[in-house]
Amino acid sequence: MDMPTPDRFQEIAASLAAQMTEIAAQGKTRDGQIKELTAKLDAIHDALMVPQPGQEKSLLERFALATIWIESMGRMGRVLVAVLGLLALLGVSIKIGIAEVSK
Repeated sequence: MDMPTPDRFQEIAASLAAQMTEIAAQGKTRDGQIKELTAKLDAIHDALMVPQPGQEKSLLERFALATIWIESMGRMGRVLVAVLGLLALLGVSIKIGIAEVSK
């Protein structure tokens, strides 16, 4: 196996130097992208988790309370419908009972 010539070593060194420069530039680009992403995430966090001026609770807490309220009203509505259904059945059965007694 022949040893590479000094010119070949210089080509390899130049190629490696170019690759290192390119990798460093890509790293700087990624660092900038990471900083932008971090800033966006901080803004989202602040919008959702930090109470806005004039509010006691954060947006996320207010959404959670609204969701709980809606679910509670849904449960209460189902219970109310069931009670009204029972009352209607009771009323029908009383009406039928009264009608049969009067015959």
